[in-house]
Amino acid sequence: MNAPSAPGLARHAIIAVRGARYATTVSRGQIQRQFDPNPDAEYGQHIYVYSHLQKHHVVYSLKKAMNNNRALDQLPFNGKQTKPRSLRKDLWAPLASIHFPAGSGEIGLSAYQKLREYRRRHELEWDDSLMEDKDGKIIPKKKRARQLCDQKANSIADMAAVLQRLDEKEFTEKIGLKGQGTGVKVEVKWTDLLDAEFAETWSENVIHDKLDIAKNDRAFETKRQYPKKIADAAKRKEKEKKKKSEARALKQRERATDKVATAKLPVEDLVGEEVAAEQQTAEEPSLKEGSGKANL
Repeated sequence: MNAPSAPGLARHAIIAVRGARYATTVSRGQIQRQFDPNPDAEYGQHIYVYSHLQKHHVVYSLKKAMNNNRALDQLPFNGKQTKPRSLRKDLWAPLASIHFPAGSGEIGLSAYQKLREYRRRHELEWDDSLMEDKDGKIIPKKKRARQLCDQKANSIADMAAVLQRLDEKEFTEKIGLKGQGTGVKVEVKWTDLLDAEFAETWSENVIHDKLDIAKNDRAFETKRQYPKKIADAAKRKEKEKKKKSEARALKQRERATDKVATAKLPVEDLVGEEVAAEQQTAEEPSLKEGSGKANL
């Protein structure tokens, strides 16, 4: 029987202690529910669209945070230095977000699939207009690569086309989109409402709104929710409101009493002056009678 050496036992003991120190008894699901800003949202109910600030790449995501590997898989290789090695957060900004009603996660996933398919077709199935300019000269490779990377306008037009399919009740062909013809109401929020004008028309089932983004304009606004802390904060706000209302009521009462007191002061002064005048008039004849008796 081979007994373990002392250094080996010490090493295993250190590893066990470190693992116990950084271990947690909370399950991963509980942590995810605690930090998820919208835990009740169905998968596919929200679609987040990011755009590159320089090359105008477009990336679709089902979560607010962009995943490096999944986002890079959506970007094609259009030439040298057209596909980045990794994502830079300072070069990506939210373009829009698409929100479907509750219980329509399957429709959102199907629309997400169609948007990615249409963008890939724009990147691969381009016409001869990208080969030659107006004068018939061949466009350089670098310029053609920049034009292929710029998918912002095409992506917005694709969004309008896919959402219009949901509102069409009569259609000649099916494109494999779930919820086609159901007329589902969809809300599209934009960082810049003028970007919606890249599409020629929008269907009636689409509602446009302004997007709430973070202060640095580089990520969607997320708020971590803590149930106990939120409840405590709400109670504190209610108490503060009650205190403020009571203080205001006291100030209003004091002001009202001060006004009444200031309004009564002149009247009392006048009454006092009238009483003093009457007393003086009553004392004058008595003084005259007393002086007359003294003369006699």
